[in-house]
Amino acid sequence: YGLKLVVDPVFRAGSGVSLIRGKDKEALLRLVIPKAYILIPNRFEAEDIAGMKIQSLDEMKKAAEKIADLGVKAVIIKGGHLNEQSKMVTDVLYHEGKFRIFTKPRIDVKPHGGGCSFSSAIAAYLAHGNPIPQAIEKAEKFIEEALRFALNIGRGRTPVNPMAKLYNEAEKFRVLEDVYAAAEMIEDNSELFLPYAAEVGTQIAMALSYASSKWHVAAVEGRMVKVGNKIRRVGCVRFGASEHLAHIILTALKYDSNAKAAFNLHYSPELVEAFQKIGCSVSSFDRSQEPAEIKAVEGKTLGWGTEQAIKKIGKVPDIIYDMGEVGKEPMIRVLGTSATKVVEKAISAIKELEHSH
Repeated sequence: YGLKLVVDPVFRAGSGVSLIRGKDKEALLRLVIPKAYILIPNRFEAEDIAGMKIQSLDEMKKAAEKIADLGVKAVIIKGGHLNEQSKMVTDVLYHEGKFRIFTKPRIDVKPHGGGCSFSSAIAAYLAHGNPIPQAIEKAEKFIEEALRFALNIGRGRTPVNPMAKLYNEAEKFRVLEDVYAAAEMIEDNSELFLPYAAEVGTQIAMALSYASSKWHVAAVEGRMVKVGNKIRRVGCVRFGASEHLAHIILTALKYDSNAKAAFNLHYSPELVEAFQKIGCSVSSFDRSQEPAEIKAVEGKTLGWGTEQAIKKIGKVPDIIYDMGEVGKEPMIRVLGTSATKVVEKAISAIKELEHSH
């Protein structure tokens, strides 16, 4: 039938413990592995199949060549158990006489089901018509998200979350729509927001549920700026449009999975007080306390500042402000569950301030 057999040997656990009887392993090596289209052993399984120790990248490559000689079309050796103190994980693909190295950050989790999900993803991407290198490249990204958002339930090893990528894909339209609606709300209420619009431009952003980078955060391209007596979008709503608000949201999400959206306004002590009056929790950070090594990296300040503000009150606040510094505008950031919700929160605070005056 021309089936492409993707084989995860599963006879040595991640701990190195054997999971199979000797005679059954011999049958697997003799009958199944030579028929594999792709073989996906971990370090310990690759050592058994190749008959050699693996303690370096060069030895991973040598083992992959030996395994390919058994008749396997492609071999990818998973390097998660090699040099476990390293901050990076390296997988090695050997296909048609060439090597390809996949390197990714090591995620601090003791996973359960990672190998099964990875091999299943490769099989699925092959079924979609992807050639071997592209199928594995996509599966690498898939399993990285599944590991990053592993499900912290029960005891023992943590099950990976193979649905994380699918949920993100399914949510994209809804998040784009929410940010678009929030931007329209800001434009429609320009007279309220104009006095508090940031001089550097106001931005509204919202993240997917399983966000891990700015490419999972939707915002307005080029921010929103003052045009006469109105506030207008410079560009379209898209993912990856705001690095600054992405740093804030991604940091907040580490502490509260509902803190998906943020909106920035120029700092006003009266407006901060108005937020408090409508029941918002407030915290702040001091840029003068920022470590030099963080200040030296563009964009890192907001992640650091957000974390400081969260730790100060023990939770993700509704409002995070700072007083700025030379060359940095003092700013208020409104956080919440969605882009439209944070804009509604800001409208309520501004109306409260106007009413008190």
